[in-house]
Amino acid sequence: IGAFPPFIDEVVILQFAEDVLNSGPLAHASSARQLLIWWLLPFQPTVTLSLTIARIAVLLGAMPGFAAALAISKQIGSKRAALLTALLILFSTHLYFFQRMALADTLSSSFILVSIYMTLRLKIRTSWRDMALYAVAIWAAVAAKVSALPYLGIPIAAAFALPFTSRLWKPKLRWMLVAFISGVGLAGGFVLFLMLRGHNPFMAYQRYTPEVAQGLVARFFQNIDFTITLFAEYMGIGFFIFSIVSVLIL
Repeated sequence: IGAFPPFIDEVVILQFAEDVLNSGPLAHASSARQLLIWWLLPFQPTVTLSLTIARIAVLLGAMPGFAAALAISKQIGSKRAALLTALLILFSTHLYFFQRMALADTLSSSFILVSIYMTLRLKIRTSWRDMALYAVAIWAAVAAKVSALPYLGIPIAAAFALPFTSRLWKPKLRWMLVAFISGVGLAGGFVLFLMLRGHNPFMAYQRYTPEVAQGLVARFFQNIDFTITLFAEYMGIGFFIFSIVSVLIL
């Protein structure tokens, strides 16, 4: 895990965590990565310490997402699907790199997967405990990186994607509505609290001018094309078509 050379963002995060230890819990809150900084605190991060400990801490934070991915595969597929998912994750060179870096994206995506799983459990039951866990997970995703805000719409997506019987659609729709309000309340309340304390978690995103934004949109579609091409070439066209059909069926 220490084989990768230091990445500049990792060093910056370690510096932020050290400043929090010295200045208070809201130091560098405008960086929009506060939960990652807090997550590193029990590991006593310092800029003079090897990045290995920080990377181990973030890898531990990725474990809930790993477990959620397996649970999602098992619920919508089978135990064999969960096993295949585990193998794909373990041997994915992309994840092998990013899940071993002390970055906020890893921690945020882990909690996003947990929130998706908690919403998916609506297929088998309506539980207020699942709703509470969803709200906490989506708050953690936003607190780890504010760019996770669009994922607050997971319950809304579930309302259109999950098949419901006529007898159960009302309680499940009520669950999704309360979950959405709870998630927005926690995540939005956290962002509002930071802004009231004089921190702007959107500062890094406000630097983008309309011209830069157009470039980002173009790059977004280029990344989609690149991902599809890379996946088809890496897995083979047959497995790629099989994966697309499987997603549509599920």
